Amino acid sequence: MTEHSMIRARQSHSTLLLSDRRALIAAAAVFHILFTVAVFAAGRLGVVPQHINREGIGRFATDSGDFLKETTALTSVLTQQGVVAWFNDRAQVHVKFYSLCFAALSPLLGSNILSVEPVNLVCYLAILVLTYLIGRRFADHRSALVSAAVVALWPSLLLHTTQVLRDPLFIAAFLTLMLMLVKLVADDYEWRKGLLAGLSGAFAALLLLMSR
Repeated sequence: MTEHSMIRARQSHSTLLLSDRRALIAAAAVFHILFTVAVFAAGRLGVVPQHINREGIGRFATDSGDFLKETTALTSVLTQQGVVAWFNDRAQVHVKFYSLCFAALSPLLGSNILSVEPVNLVCYLAILVLTYLIGRRFADHRSALVSAAVVALWPSLLLHTTQVLRDPLFIAAFLTLMLMLVKLVADDYEWRKGLLAGLSGAFAALLLLMSR
């Protein structure tokens, strides 16, 4: 095989891997949305009323109900008093993110876990991607993929990412910080990429401080 053919084969393989990863991310997104809808439906239908209420809030996430109330209140601040009042409010950062979704979706979907699903979905997918990327730094593609799959299906994580909690954002920020630290220590960067990685890590650290 000529050098040109080898380069084309590697490029084709890389393109195939990228396509596979995008398909897996899309599948994970659909799975999480359907799972969240199932949790909400179980609550609304009263399947397990002692564990999940009508808003989809579970007793396994004791703070979720309180954060739902805070999110509802902050949404009122945003819609009635404006962005400046919302920004200056002392609510925790995850509540602020949730309130943005709530302002857009709660008039349509109501005051429940479905209205915060966009934030939870982004955090869930970020956790999976970051798990894969960190695993890929220390192992091969298959091992990293298995690690991400285990995290994707881990019951406690899956359930908590359907709720109104700080945990999904905190975990995503922590994994981002870990990945940036590994990359800064292990890789040789030109100053622009190094600065970008450093800023990404600093932003993740800031989110951790604001979410703790």
